[in-house]
Amino acid sequence: MFPYDDGTNGGVYNTDFEIEDNTFIFGVTEEVNYYFSQNFGVGLGFGFEKINQPNFIYYPIYLNIISILNDTKNTIYAKVNFGTHLGNLDKSGFVFRGGLGYRLKVYRNILSNFELTYSYQNIYKSFKNSQRPENYYNIESIGLTIGIEIN
Repeated sequence: MFPYDDGTNGGVYNTDFEIEDNTFIFGVTEEVNYYFSQNFGVGLGFGFEKINQPNFIYYPIYLNIISILNDTKNTIYAKVNFGTHLGNLDKSGFVFRGGLGYRLKVYRNILSNFELTYSYQNIYKSFKNSQRPENYYNIESIGLTIGIEIN
């Protein structure tokens, strides 16, 4: 994920504890989905994510809703995630993610997913000696998700 700021989030503090242009979010998630039909499924997801600037780790947990265009293995899909964060945070925040992707058959029942993802999340995290007036991070980001699906 690559966070971005449209300039409406207020001033920027000159510390090591601010989100900057070189901030990246790296993560790995696991999802278990149940498909009610060939075109619609819901599930749960849990992940590990790390922000490099400021440097901290958290664990998103979310509800996943997925819609598949058609019932073939090679198809376009859309999905939405709603959830919260776990980990060494001041309190739970909110996670919303939406994505549009394409999945294709790799081998038998193994598929690969490529998705353009939009993410909005708020995270409450304090740092000792940070001199930040608040512990709130509002992060909007756009990224590429690559996945493996086993049916």
